[in-house]
Amino acid sequence: MLECATGFSFNIAIENGYKFFELAGYGENFKFEQIATMFDTSRKMYKLLIAVCNFDEAQKFASKTAYIANKILKQNYNEHLERERDIAAYFHVNLLNGNYTVRENIVTGFDSPEPWVKTDFLNNHFIMGQIRDHYARG
Repeated sequence: MLECATGFSFNIAIENGYKFFELAGYGENFKFEQIATMFDTSRKMYKLLIAVCNFDEAQKFASKTAYIANKILKQNYNEHLERERDIAAYFHVNLLNGNYTVRENIVTGFDSPEPWVKTDFLNNHFIMGQIRDHYARG
């Protein structure tokens, strides 16, 4: 749903993402497939929101993405999912602290309608250590 809308307009895609969460609700009793869909939608939402400079909402969706990823990882370890969680956590913590320069890590209009992320920061052990410390504190 979001992929198609993103091809037309980021704002239409964001609107559809909000509608998805409005319909899905925010309860705790979801099946694995529903949680996976919520993760994927939330992951796309924070990237879109950063791309349009809506940093407050992007921070909330990055947080939600990291939270959902943690729930899934507790049941089923996956290296790719752990990487996605770390990326979301990076954006969440930086946006929470008012560091909007992280927008430079979001790339749009390349080979996909969906924004993608430059992930060089994942190799910076100091930065990622701070992010993990933040999440360890809760």
